[in-house]
Amino acid sequence: MNAAGCDSVATLNLTIKQPTTSTTSVSNCVNYIWNGTTYTSSGVYTYSTLNAAGCDSVATLNLVIKQPSTSTTSVSNCVSYTWNGTTYTSSGAYTYSTMNAAGCDSVATLNLTIKQPTTSTTSVSNCVNYIWNGTTYTSSGVYTYSTLNAAGCDSVATLNLVIKQPSTSTTNIANCSSYTWNGTTYTSSGAYTYSTLNAAGCDSVATLNLMIKQPSTSTTNISNCVNYTWNGTTYTSSGAYTYSTLNAAGCDSVATLNLVIKQPSTSTTSVSNCVSYTWNGTTYTSSGAYTYSTLNAAGRDSTATLNLVIKQPSTSTTSVSNCVSYTWNGTTYTSSGAYTYSTLNAAGCDSVATLNLTIKQPSTSTTNISNCVSYTWNGTTYTSSGAYTYSTMNEPAGCDSVATLNLTIKQPTTSTTNISNCVNYTWSGNNLY
Repeated sequence: MNAAGCDSVATLNLTIKQPTTSTTSVSNCVNYIWNGTTYTSSGVYTYSTLNAAGCDSVATLNLVIKQPSTSTTSVSNCVSYTWNGTTYTSSGAYTYSTMNAAGCDSVATLNLTIKQPTTSTTSVSNCVNYIWNGTTYTSSGVYTYSTLNAAGCDSVATLNLVIKQPSTSTTNIANCSSYTWNGTTYTSSGAYTYSTLNAAGCDSVATLNLMIKQPSTSTTNISNCVNYTWNGTTYTSSGAYTYSTLNAAGCDSVATLNLVIKQPSTSTTSVSNCVSYTWNGTTYTSSGAYTYSTLNAAGRDSTATLNLVIKQPSTSTTSVSNCVSYTWNGTTYTSSGAYTYSTLNAAGCDSVATLNLTIKQPSTSTTNISNCVSYTWNGTTYTSSGAYTYSTMNEPAGCDSVATLNLTIKQPTTSTTNISNCVNYTWSGNNLY
């Protein structure tokens, strides 16, 4: 019925439009861009929009993401290495690209180390023979020895060898009484040898075939202290002395004195020791030069001298006052006390260091404050809640003092109410006109 009380007929002309859907299956390498979005993993994705009729249109993407593949091979080889048809002669990182079973890129990397063979040459000059790598060589020449070096490659060592030969000589001598040869005096016939080095640096053996023609001889054996006078000559050292004339054979008539001169003996010993030193039954506690007299094996005076240095141990005391802990000679101490450390001083004697340690403690305090708008603490104004710290030095310990302020800032509130009312309005107990 309309407002006038008559029939009212309303007519609806209705068109129903349908939504649409679609499905796409895609297989791609690494990623796939669909409707402006890049996808990097397999899955079922949907995209919603409006179709031409203005209804919902939902597209579904069944996506398979295939991955490229990589591989790394590390190889160490001598001289060269062939990989995927290419021969490499120097170390490096090489790559080979192809397609994997999924149809995506496949990159193989070869980390290659090329090891080299080595050679060495040694020049040696030696007498008679030379042993090299377990083989004895007796003639000069160039010799080689093959093995593997530390890298596992061929190593060829070359030996340039010179073999030098020893030498010999023979001298025949006939002489009266004695013969001096190469610094040695011989008094009897015989074959004597003298060994030295020849120009090549090898053994040289000289042989002396000696014939001594006999003089008239006499021998006197004397042992005396300090000196001895014989045939008008005073001798002060041991030895074989002769007094010569000629006999009928034209050789010397030789009187021989075999003299032993016995000497008094002295010895000096220098000793440096800590605190004291005991020598020949006596203990010495101070530095100085000390002597000890006795008889030597020859029956003469023997005087021994001791030059003695007595070194002293040392001590030291250190007083330290520190906060929390103190590290001394590698040890960290956290409590007061007297500690010692023993070592050797510069003289090599005991050194004991004493540490009188006082450990002082830092102090802390905490204040909880709740205030409106702001709060001023230690000269700083804070406008937001939080935990604030203020560090200084406490007294009288002189260690860190940390004060903590747990602050809560409370805010005032405002509100606005818009009212339109007839005649009057009562608000918060007040009648407003």
